[in-house]
Amino acid sequence: MSPETQYGSMDRRTFLGVAGSAALAATATAPVGAVDEGEIDDWLSDTPNYDGSVADMTGSEEVTITVGAGDGFAYDPPAVRVSSGTTVVWEWSGNGGSHDVSSEDGAFGSERQDAEGATFKHQFEESGFFPYKCTPHASMGMKGAVIVAEEGATVEESSDDTASADSSASTAGIAGMATMGLMVLLSPFALWLRQSLADDDSSANGR
Repeated sequence: MSPETQYGSMDRRTFLGVAGSAALAATATAPVGAVDEGEIDDWLSDTPNYDGSVADMTGSEEVTITVGAGDGFAYDPPAVRVSSGTTVVWEWSGNGGSHDVSSEDGAFGSERQDAEGATFKHQFEESGFFPYKCTPHASMGMKGAVIVAEEGATVEESSDDTASADSSASTAGIAGMATMGLMVLLSPFALWLRQSLADDDSSANGR
């Protein structure tokens, strides 16, 4: 079927609109990671026991974080990555006085406690970045973060050159596939446009 038959009397403006829509559809298929490492680093920049790494605990139904770790004014681990549906349990060590767990967006929060063995639980269902702090000791850097990533998504860590290279290769592969698909989709349009321009030139020369 020729482009003229397939697309009928479609004019150039319509062609450009269809081409733009096709390009948007091709690029929209590229997945985006759930969390940017910059968010985590910014939030935990003054947290003494944060070394830039995120404890990967995906696949666990329940994860425990110590409240009042180290010198009594830290969460351990300070940053954890979990799967959707995971229940996070904060367990008090009894050190550092009275602590709480208070999320920045108000999605979860505990009462202030100081008893060793006290716990607070919250189940994370939605993907995203969930920063929290100890209200009375936030100025001392007592902060934490829970990262709940979508299935297949990763947290990009610039300190891990291998992970960054793998991520870049994956992104390049997806972009290449999208480009190839777009070229196949638009090739009959290109033929039609070239023929249309040739017909216009012939008409103009004949006048």
